[in-house]
Amino acid sequence: MSTEAFERLYEQLQKLYYKEDYETALKLASESRSRFPEQRAALDYWRMTMAARLGKAKLAKQILREAIEQGEWYSELLLRRSPSFRSLQDDPEFESLVSRNQEIAEKDHNTNYPLYTLRPEKRCQSGGTPCPLLLGLHGNATTAQSSIAFWAPAATAGWLVAAPQSSQAIWKDAYVWDDRQNAGAEIQRHYQSILDRYAIDVKRTVIAGHSTGGELAIWLALNRSFKVRGFLAISPETTFLTDPDEWRPLLDQEASAGLRGCILIGEKDTSINIESIQIFIAQLEQANIPCRLEVIPLAGRHYDPVYDSAVLSALAFITAE
Repeated sequence: MSTEAFERLYEQLQKLYYKEDYETALKLASESRSRFPEQRAALDYWRMTMAARLGKAKLAKQILREAIEQGEWYSELLLRRSPSFRSLQDDPEFESLVSRNQEIAEKDHNTNYPLYTLRPEKRCQSGGTPCPLLLGLHGNATTAQSSIAFWAPAATAGWLVAAPQSSQAIWKDAYVWDDRQNAGAEIQRHYQSILDRYAIDVKRTVIAGHSTGGELAIWLALNRSFKVRGFLAISPETTFLTDPDEWRPLLDQEASAGLRGCILIGEKDTSINIESIQIFIAQLEQANIPCRLEVIPLAGRHYDPVYDSAVLSALAFITAE
């Protein structure tokens, strides 16, 4: 099943939740497990929270137990702080399951928070000719590998591509960038390790991202967390972009001198608020930060080969003198 199909299902579940139709949401999530086996961790989370909301504590604990037995795990923060599980806190059986869950999470190799790199063969090596650097941030509730296809064309074109994975897990193979300050510090550490290991043209460093990673890329560039030539955001979440009080103070013309940006949106992506993005771009232009918006024909929210040439064109625009 496609990512788009699962996102439509997820939207259905959210609507049912807000309507407090927990019974229907529980049934829908349960019936969908066979259709989306790769999303079982997410669906099981929906199932256990809906069961808890319905007062079915025994069922909620059973779902969590079975998920753990299948090698799934969840953020302890979710299990401790979610209002849905309030009635289960201090339940001895639930406490035992949370402890088992945490043991599995800590052993999972993905909690090493890897940094994936792509580069042209025999290029970008320390002591050699410096390469431009693209830092590519993954989307919400995914992994670094899930978004790397967006950045692969840059590696083919001579760039060093580095795709860090967030340390902020919500469940197995689902990492987020919710805490921007922590995310910025992590990415800064990855950036420094890249500078130590490879030959990098620091004047041609671009921070890019997909979905929430795109929103974070924009924030990091404007916040000047570290020196970059510009940002590339693909289908960025617009929580930050629709709040002028948050981004307007960052538009310091002098500090942003030379910064450039590009935002790519798939023509079929109905989740994007283009109006707010256009307002945001107009403000960037007024602050002397050139920014280009491109709508990609036939593309959706997720990776498609039609994005390849647009990514290379965006990087050329951002690094232009």
